[in-house]
Amino acid sequence: IKTRSCKQLAHIVNDSEGYDYVILSPVFDGISKNQHGAFSKHSLMAVLPKAPCDVYAMGGVTPDNIADARQLGFAGAILMGSVWKGGKAPLEVYLNAIAALNPQEQKLQTA
Repeated sequence: IKTRSCKQLAHIVNDSEGYDYVILSPVFDGISKNQHGAFSKHSLMAVLPKAPCDVYAMGGVTPDNIADARQLGFAGAILMGSVWKGGKAPLEVYLNAIAALNPQEQKLQTA
């Protein structure tokens, strides 16, 4: 598996050929670091479909915005700060993220 991390949208399109996937950060406002999301929704939606490989969102990803990452066109998202520094048990954060991505499934389980 060949991968890379990018901090600029231009690198996703111009410098990611031959990679299996790319990690783009920071996508949302940071949790563990004092960073602000570096990209507008419009620019992400314009660039992500042009990527030659899957792109994963990192930076500020939480159960509250993980579905937004999917809607923007990311292949997936990486939870880090929300798991380790969010003030909740890591398993609870993970399960909340899964529930946010699959709301119908969650409703079926609780019904």
